[in-house]
This record gives sequence, structure tokens and C-alpha cells, in this order.
Amino acid sequence: KKTVSSARQLLFAPRHRSWCALPAMSVTLDDVSDFITPSQACIKPIQADPLKPGALIELEDDTLAASNMPQSTATRAVAKVTLNDCLACSGCVTSAETVLITQQSAQEFRAQLELRLPRPVVVSVSHAVRASLAGHYGLTCVETMVRLTSALRKMGCHHVLDCGLASDLSLIESAAEFQHRFREAQSGGRAGRLPVLCGSCPGWVCYAEKREGWILPHMSAVKSPQQVMGTLIHRIAASSGVQSARPYHVALMPCFDKKLEASRPDFAEEGRADRRDVDCVLSASEVVNMLHEVGIDLADEASLGASRELDAMDVDAESGASAKPAFPTATHLASELHLLTNTDVSQRTFRVPAGGSGGYCEYVYRCAARNIFGVAIPEDEPLPWRAVRGGDMKELVLEVGGEAKLTFALAHGFRNIQNVLRKVKSGRCKYDYVEVMACPSGCLNGGGQVRPGPDAGLTPKERLTHVHALHHDSSGEARVAWPSTSDVRVQALYAPDGLLAGGPMSEASRALLHTSFHEREPFGSGNVLALNNW
Repeated sequence: KKTVSSARQLLFAPRHRSWCALPAMSVTLDDVSDFITPSQACIKPIQADPLKPGALIELEDDTLAASNMPQSTATRAVAKVTLNDCLACSGCVTSAETVLITQQSAQEFRAQLELRLPRPVVVSVSHAVRASLAGHYGLTCVETMVRLTSALRKMGCHHVLDCGLASDLSLIESAAEFQHRFREAQSGGRAGRLPVLCGSCPGWVCYAEKREGWILPHMSAVKSPQQVMGTLIHRIAASSGVQSARPYHVALMPCFDKKLEASRPDFAEEGRADRRDVDCVLSASEVVNMLHEVGIDLADEASLGASRELDAMDVDAESGASAKPAFPTATHLASELHLLTNTDVSQRTFRVPAGGSGGYCEYVYRCAARNIFGVAIPEDEPLPWRAVRGGDMKELVLEVGGEAKLTFALAHGFRNIQNVLRKVKSGRCKYDYVEVMACPSGCLNGGGQVRPGPDAGLTPKERLTHVHALHHDSSGEARVAWPSTSDVRVQALYAPDGLLAGGPMSEASRALLHTSFHEREPFGSGNVLALNNW
């Protein structure tokens, strides 16, 4: 439960779809089990009319006397709370708060499939979600990917991919960005703000924008794999001549905050909220519930039944053959999209970075050691991590000739994040780069991951250990390795005539794979009804 200190609170009642004001008390959603409260520091600004100072939002409820509110017969617009208005005030979106999110739900996803629109439905699956589903259903990761693909195709999806290449590109750009900033800092350049803080976690980004705006110049501007994947999918579709049938892109992610990330205006065409890089985000737990509702159990292969007959946009991933293409380039689109995955079903292998949150700290460290100081660290050589505070705060130090040249850190969970920020603000931070994740234990323990039920026989900690093992091994299927610039896909993208012409940190790559952050002015009056000051 979350405490409530305000004199009056707003309760959203899902059954009645109405807002009402209540005396001070805990705020609940009446058909779910967890509690929420409107944030005392919600920072979504109101675009107020300057010619009408002191405008108030009325709470129309007979139980409240609002003598300070003037009577008016003027037509008033209905106030709406959308996903864009939420900035994860609590650090993450709880399962109850997802009731408020309509465009980012399994119901919306299924509704889109039922429309049978002439557009390809592309599903991208994060490494963490794949491992969580494998743990839940008692499968290996490759088995999970194969059966999940069959299940989603049975529901009407056309392409199911992992986020392999998107993760690779995010890491490559992050390493190049750090090296650029580090060299700038060494030469006294303005762009050399250290430490560089990883910006791929949306919960951390929301917190930084809302509470710690001063830290934004330190944030890495590289997009997360989710958003890189969205960029690649739509660029490939456009180059394949299917712009009129823009793909509907669904991302399966370990965290509810990823819904907020997908809804950011930065990740949509300007002025077109309906044309986002990621149209819908579902968590691992939502996927399990959705499959159960349609009668599919990935642990029971028989529940998958026979795959539906290939329709106009279905493509066989191995042969690249399509049946009755709806548009001339359907086959080309499929063959291009399947280059984005790092899973080889025929060989029953997949490649993932080390760590459960993308491997940013380790990869950037290895690249910086090699490219800045000439220290080549073998890929299979463990790094000298030093635990600072449990497993969620660790340090890496590169020493050359007995002198510390680089100091990196991994900070998971808001307690560790706040400690790092205090050191940065006071000028006592020794780190050059910090991998920051809002969830303790990182993305494998994200708020949207499948939790063990009462009959599972596992504690949450034991389940997390099992999921971690699946992510990094999965009965020998996993190959823990880093992206390579010798990868022909990477070379093609960064080639002079490629999508990211000029290499990492080039003008093209920064335009497509980097983003920006925005300081949000907090509402600090402590009175949720004094909205005219937002």
C-alpha cells in the first residue's frame, strides 16, 4: 500500500468510469488488489489560458462543498488522463495503474488483430521476457521462442522476432558515445560531461526528468533496444515499399514503464501520435494472461493446435516464401525483418549480452579499455567486479601501470541511484560511466515479469535465479557474446550507402538511434487541487 497525505484524493472507479472526490483515506481501484495514489508531485503541465488566471478544475461531487469555485454555465471540456500524461511518479507503473492505460493493453492488441487490417503485425520479444516465459512454462528459451511464435501467429501476428540486432546497435552506439564524451572531458570540451549515465531504463528516465533535471546532460542519449527495434522495423517497411501499410509493432518487455517509453512524443512522427515506433507494449505477465484467455498453454504443445493457414502477409522465416502477398514486397519485407533477430532456431542457439539488463556497463568498459587505453580484454575473460552494496551496486576499475584509468559502476534500484546522484551533485563522484536501472536486480526482475504463484514451489528470489540461468545458458542454447563490427548486418547498416552511413555517432546514426530528454517542472505545492500553478 502507498500512503496518502492529501486532504482530498481522486479515485478512479473502473466499473463506473468516473472520477469522484473522497475524504482522506487510502486510494484503491475497486477491482484490483494493489493500491495507488495520485502523486503529490505529478508534473504534467496544464496548458492554461493566460487570459483566465486562477482557472480551477471542478470536482463534481455532491459530497464536497466547493464554495471557492465560481458557478459557470460555460461549456467545459472533459478532462482526460492518457498514457502521455503519466511520467511514472512512483518510479514504476503498478499492475493497478495499467487499468488506466487503454492503448497499451492486451485487449487493445487483440482488438487490432481482430480488425484484420492490411498491415503486417510485428512482435519483438526482449531477452528478459523470453527467459521469464521459459521459467514460467518450464521450457528452454529456444523452445519458448518457437512456441510463442506459433501462438502469436495463430492469433494473427505475422512476424515474431527477438531484439538481438537492436540490442547490438544500442550497445555499439553507447560505447562510441562514451568514448566521444570521455575524450571531450579529457580535453576540457563542453560535451564531456562525466559520468555518463545509461538512459535505457524508462523508470530512471522519468525520475531524472521529474526530480533531478540537472542530471540530464549526463544521460546517454542512445535509444533503448525497444525503440531502436521500432526505428528499424519502420525504416525497413518504408524501404520495402509498404509505407501505406505501416506495420503494427508490438514489443514484449519486462517492465510496465516500457509502455510509458513507447508513448513519449519523441518516439512518434511529429504531430502524429498514431504513428509511433512502438504501437503497443505488453509485459511477460500480460502475455501469460492473454494466452490463457485464448486457451493457449505454451507448456502444452497440443494447445497450439495446427498453425493457421498462411494468409496474405505470412512468410516462412526459413525459406522466405510467402503465400498470396498482399503487396509486391511482402517477401522482401519478411526477409529483411528476420535479419534483426539473434536467434537461430535451426541450430537451437541464441546470442545474448552478459548481464540481465543489456550489458551496457560491461560492453562500454571493454570497448573503452581497448580503444582508449589499448587494453584488449578477451571476450570470455570475467571482469574484476567489486561489490559495493550487495549485488545491485558494483564497481569496475581499469588500471594501467598501477594507475586507475577508468572507473565504472552498476547501480540498480533507486536507493543506489540516489546515492550516485548525491555524489555527482557534490562533485565527489569517481565514476566515468554508470549503468542505471530502476528495478533491483535489473530487467530480469522487472515489474512486468511473471511472478511465481502460490503453487510454484519457488520463492521470488529462487525464480529470479532460475530465470537468470535460463537467460545465460538455457541448457546450452545461449551464447553469451558481444556485438561485433565484423557482423555483416552491422557493416551493411554503417556502410557509406547504409541506413546509418558514417558509422557509430555519425549524423545518420544520431538522427535514428539517439534521443533527447526534457526537464519537467515539478508541482510542489503539496495540494493536488491547486492545479492552476502546474
